[in-house]
Amino acid sequence: PDGCDYWSFLKAKALQTIDGLGLHDKVWQGDANTGATITFGEAIPSVEALGHALQNKAGVRPGDQVIVHSFNHILYPILDLAIPAVGATSVQIGPKAKCEFFGGFDIGTSHTVCNTSTVAARV
Repeated sequence: PDGCDYWSFLKAKALQTIDGLGLHDKVWQGDANTGATITFGEAIPSVEALGHALQNKAGVRPGDQVIVHSFNHILYPILDLAIPAVGATSVQIGPKAKCEFFGGFDIGTSHTVCNTSTVAARV
């Protein structure tokens, strides 16, 4: 809608659905390898915490591009939501590409996330 940014709209709709269906304690994402889970109730605070870390620890600002270079991980969807939540754009790169390759990009202000596990440690 007009006057509403992507994250505010998505968050409002998600909270409406989570509250309406009583999903707070239900699993939203799960990792079959480790057994780790993220519930619907943990998802939004996790997105906001990671967004805060992206801004304050990695220097991501609205309009920046964040290159995401990672294999699938339980925190991948959290990262994929946190990037636009801070007004940046997510650029997905295949996980088999070498991180050194990204130094050649000339796309304005960009940040590279080479491992979602590393990001998780910063939150």
